Amino acid sequence: MRSLLAFVLCAAALFCTASFAKAADTPLTVTFGGYTSTGANAQSGSSAASAYEAAGLYYIPKSQPASQAVQIGAYFDVLGFGGSGSGTSGGFGVAARTRGRGYLGAGAGAYSVTITPPEACPVSSALPGACTPVSYSATGFGGKVFAGISPASNVQFEVTYHFMPAARGINTNAVSAEVGVRI
Repeated sequence: MRSLLAFVLCAAALFCTASFAKAADTPLTVTFGGYTSTGANAQSGSSAASAYEAAGLYYIPKSQPASQAVQIGAYFDVLGFGGSGSGTSGGFGVAARTRGRGYLGAGAGAYSVTITPPEACPVSSALPGACTPVSYSATGFGGKVFAGISPASNVQFEVTYHFMPAARGINTNAVSAEVGVRI
């Protein structure tokens, strides 16, 4: 519930900021939102007890001609969850998206993932607090596919499927929904 409230407040703040900015031609988009895991916490059965946050940056150089149907840019995404188990992932790469109010896109790049499963410290530990959580990490190739809509020139709503490296066999892919503003 706290994450949902934070998401709504961030979305409202971004929308208010965007409505006063004249950012239609600015190259940087900042996004905030939430996601659902299609792997890590979903496999452990603990997704109901976790908070999922997503954030990103997308940079499209201004030097691309307006007649070009596809925009090429660079991105940086961060996903994190906490609660029963925790994890973070981050990726950066190159993405292409179509122009227009409704858009589609895809990107590829390098990703790093770290997961601490809830079962890393069993409740049956002999001494409370004596358990050192075990984390699993992976770095490798990843990517994303996304679709969005821009109801205003500087505001966007986007849904993204993130393909990320598995950490010790745990699927870390995720679907995110984000609100973005061009700044």
